[in-house]
Amino acid sequence: MEMPPRSPRLSDRLLATFDLDCGELIPGHRLIARGLADEGRSKDDFRGGTDNIEQQMIGLEYELVPGITAEEAAAAGVRDLIVDAGYSVDVPLVWSTGDERSGPSSQWKPTGGPSSAGQFGPHPLPAGAGRVRFTLHPVTAEGIAAGHPYGAPEPAGQVVIELGAGTARWDPA
Repeated sequence: MEMPPRSPRLSDRLLATFDLDCGELIPGHRLIARGLADEGRSKDDFRGGTDNIEQQMIGLEYELVPGITAEEAAAAGVRDLIVDAGYSVDVPLVWSTGDERSGPSSQWKPTGGPSSAGQFGPHPLPAGAGRVRFTLHPVTAEGIAAGHPYGAPEPAGQVVIELGAGTARWDPA
């Protein structure tokens, strides 16, 4: 597959830029990881109990190719079109918005066309972190039928970002 051009809907505040084809993680749509977005700073831990230690926030920006149409979104339902993404770093997390199995994700309004943009995050990035991993779980009919939120219980692979080098790779499972 030829790599489609980057959408103008992606963040202009990227800490690292890359184009990784992660495969068909939603039936009929390939997920292209595009970069690591700077989501500012936050003291919110969403769980309480950590004295609200401020952290840098990041998100993994992606595009689905081709884009999700309004008709697909209406017919499928929300959970059938969201890839689940776990989050981990190579240093201890003081607090987190997710874990190694799942976390927040968003997908902007279905537009059809060449791509639909979205983000996994925001997640806290502790000081001293050198490597970030997003573990992606594909949407599968079998996973949904078995009651697994957002699809498959087994990951398709990981997006691994080396912060110091500003590089990223896709490691299939």
